[in-house]
Amino acid sequence: QNVPNPFNGTTTIGFYVPVNENVTISVYNMLGEHVADVTNEIFNAGKHEVVFNSGELSQGTYFVRMTTEGFTATKNMNIVK
Repeated sequence: QNVPNPFNGTTTIGFYVPVNENVTISVYNMLGEHVADVTNEIFNAGKHEVVFNSGELSQGTYFVRMTTEGFTATKNMNIVK
């Protein structure tokens, strides 16, 4: 989940991976359209944080999807301006 939520500008997305693997974190709008990539990198096992800058996105509710080889999780985040 991102912190803070709701946010204006930037937010930090924390996550944990049990083994070294590729992690993809993407942002989707309410229509399910892909609107931004947060990361698509290999992370070592452990806790990590990435910063997301909402930049050009408008106010509203979005979904953050984290995907690895055998795991997918989706959380919502709210942008306020």
